[in-house]
Amino acid sequence: MTALWDVLQFRIAFDTDGGTSIEPILQDYGTALQAPDAPYKEGFTFKGWTVPIPETVPASNIVVRALWSVNQYRISFDSAGGSAVADIVKDYGSAIVPPDVPTKEGYRFMGWSSPIPQTMPAHDSSFTAVWAVQQFRITFSTDGGTSLEPIVQNYGTAVTAPSDPVKEGYTFRGWSSPIPQTMPAENTVITAHWSVNRYTLSFDTAGGTPMESKVFDFGSPITVSGEPTREGYGFLGWSQIIPSFMPSHDIQLEARWEIKQYTIRFLFDEGAIYRNIRQDYGTELTVPEDPVRTGYTFTGWYPSVPSTVPAENREIIAHWEINSYRITFDTQGGTPIDALVQNYGTDVVAPPEPTQEGHTFLGWSTSVPTAMPAADMVISAQWRVNIYSIEFDSDGGTPVGKVSYPYGSEIPVLDGPRREGYTFAGWSPSVPSRMGAGNLNVKAMWDLNVHKLTFIDRETVMESDVGFGSTINVPDLQRKGHSLTWDPAPPASMPDRDLTFEAVWTPDMHSISFYEGDTLIRTISQPYGSPVTYPEMTRLGYTAVWDSDIAYVPDS
Repeated sequence: MTALWDVLQFRIAFDTDGGTSIEPILQDYGTALQAPDAPYKEGFTFKGWTVPIPETVPASNIVVRALWSVNQYRISFDSAGGSAVADIVKDYGSAIVPPDVPTKEGYRFMGWSSPIPQTMPAHDSSFTAVWAVQQFRITFSTDGGTSLEPIVQNYGTAVTAPSDPVKEGYTFRGWSSPIPQTMPAENTVITAHWSVNRYTLSFDTAGGTPMESKVFDFGSPITVSGEPTREGYGFLGWSQIIPSFMPSHDIQLEARWEIKQYTIRFLFDEGAIYRNIRQDYGTELTVPEDPVRTGYTFTGWYPSVPSTVPAENREIIAHWEINSYRITFDTQGGTPIDALVQNYGTDVVAPPEPTQEGHTFLGWSTSVPTAMPAADMVISAQWRVNIYSIEFDSDGGTPVGKVSYPYGSEIPVLDGPRREGYTFAGWSPSVPSRMGAGNLNVKAMWDLNVHKLTFIDRETVMESDVGFGSTINVPDLQRKGHSLTWDPAPPASMPDRDLTFEAVWTPDMHSISFYEGDTLIRTISQPYGSPVTYPEMTRLGYTAVWDSDIAYVPDS
């Protein structure tokens, strides 16, 4: 007999000691075991089981327990520019003591980016310091200058320097310490430095004796000694009151003067007063207009007139020179007469009368004076223009009437005479453009007209130039069997125009007689060169044959 066995099943249970749970394994004895995945426990690292898991199911139930080691974690601190804070490294779950608070220049510590845990968590952590920037003040002490607002800004921000302060009478030299470019981590007081200004007191004596300028510190006492002097003037003082202390600007003082007046007396040479002028000393002297004396020229004053009023009264006397005057004779185109140049009031002798071609002298525009007047004169000759005639001889042409024109006047272009067969070629002598000083006889000049004479014979052109009235020579042309006529018929002599003639050829007419034996059958008349028309001849049993076979009419 054979024993029969049933295989038993056994259980392997897993105690994870707080880790993630694992289901127990229930399998037949001796079957292969598949070890489960390792459990997980926060803050710990799995190190294995208390007994190794067998490769096959044992013959009993077993419980295996998980083995663990606690983890260490790190807390690090970023002080964000503040003082350094050491990292904290501890076992998971152990108590954490917060570190000392960091410090940062110009900032106040406001805490960490998140609360620090009381026990170590199961992971590394990082915390960042949170800071609040602080504000500081820069105060400006201007030491009597224009006040400047203090600068209150956050630490480290850019500082904009204020405009320089101003202090009357002083020049700003800078600050007791440089203004920082960025706000420092403390309140600061900066004091202005000044240097006192020096100003100039200058004197414009306006033509008086010069006075040197003086230089004073601002606010210092001003002392001035002495006054300027000036010839012809009295000193009245300065343009402004001199202050006791030097102000914050230069001072320009201008002298004030009282001017004196003087008289300049202008006299004729006889001693009579011409003009009195009273003006301020040194002012520009307005010279009176020159005095006038008939027949004389004022030559100036003696002594000479000063340009400005002198510091004294003066008498000045007029000087004169007798004038010479000119009488000019305008002969208006006549023979010239020299001008008379003489002193005023001297005797004048009238000149001889002028002459002028084509004119008759009538006298002077004004009478010639017996004594030289006190002015230049122009006396003009008076003339009457003569009138002259032109007579025309047409020499066979149409008559041209006599014309008359004043001497020197423009002669219009006259129509020339006409003459058949001739072209007017002008007058001999030629007619002037203006009338001369004398009558004129002129005779017509003629050019014989020449015309074109043309004979045309088909393509042959025969041309010649033929004078008016000349005999026309007709060409003698010959053409076999023709008679020549011209169209139109040529005249005997050349007319006063061009002529053209064309040859007209007419064939000559000839007679042809036809005989049969001695019997005249027919006579025909046809032009030269035309086809001959033979009469029709019939005779029973015969054919007519002519003794002469002429196709065209001959020249006979």
